[in-house]
Amino acid sequence: MTGIEIAAALALFGGAAGAVGAIREGNVANTAAKYEAKQLETAGDQAFSEGQQRASLARREGKLALGRARAMGAASGAGTNDAIEERIREQADYNAMVEFYGGESQKNKFYASSYNTRTAGKNAKTASYFKAVSSLTGSGSSIYDTYNK
Repeated sequence: MTGIEIAAALALFGGAAGAVGAIREGNVANTAAKYEAKQLETAGDQAFSEGQQRASLARREGKLALGRARAMGAASGAGTNDAIEERIREQADYNAMVEFYGGESQKNKFYASSYNTRTAGKNAKTASYFKAVSSLTGSGSSIYDTYNK
């Protein structure tokens, strides 16, 4: 083999190694993004569950407040006013809805981040193919320059 042929072979090998490395890099980035996205979805599901638990607790606290109001009314001999009971129920329902919405909102934020992370991983994988083609093209150009001296 002549020196030019050795240089061409090395350029071709370098281009191929660069292409394989670029694709590997994109695949690793995509795999990492998928893993992170799954963690974000899990956190979102957990936030949603916590919101449901807080909503349940708010409803329970409303029932306890209503029971206390009835007990105080009975102890005083006056009873309770229907309007007061309705207001306690409305407030308990409102508090429960706020807690539920908070959990759902957090879940949606985590899921949006998950989507963005997955998209970034896919984009990194796609970019790695272009980088690989660029590496191969560069090595081909180097071989052409070597033989056209």
